[in-house]
Amino acid sequence: MAKEIDVHELTTHWRYREPFGATRLTIRLIFETSTGRILGAQAVGEGGGDKRIDVPAMAIQMGAMVFDLEQAELCYPPQYGSAKDAVNLVGFQGANVLRGSTMPIMPIELQLALETATPPVIVNVRSSAEFKIGHIPGFSLPGITHEGGRVADRSVRCHLSVRSVNEGISPSDCCGTRV
Repeated sequence: MAKEIDVHELTTHWRYREPFGATRLTIRLIFETSTGRILGAQAVGEGGGDKRIDVPAMAIQMGAMVFDLEQAELCYPPQYGSAKDAVNLVGFQGANVLRGSTMPIMPIELQLALETATPPVIVNVRSSAEFKIGHIPGFSLPGITHEGGRVADRSVRCHLSVRSVNEGISPSDCCGTRV
């Protein structure tokens, strides 16, 4: 009989520069919630995904944890990339989930939460121009709702997760922020 494993999956979207413009990359990571052991990964993008998926593939082979991805030192050409790669970012996200500093919410979870008697406040932290280009119905643009000096239960969304993380409040300061 197969052993049941509690897993968490997360996805990050990344833009990186190449010699002739920016391209997008999406990385999905699956890891064991009790240990952080990496169980699977996928990368899809306009270029570079084949090189980036090698890192989680080796990590899986070595029995590595998401903490290892956030600490990985990866080579990059400074004129085209940044010091922290999409692989590092997905490692940061996974490590933050395990540390309890963020709690990503899946679309189906958000849909179910919005259908409850006390739906969460959902905030879009992108600029007004980005918001006008497209947004998820029901997300408010400016401000954060406070109740009794504490941040209300809310979901925060941006395009690349950076602003969502910046807007996130530590769990000790609020009552259930989900990014």
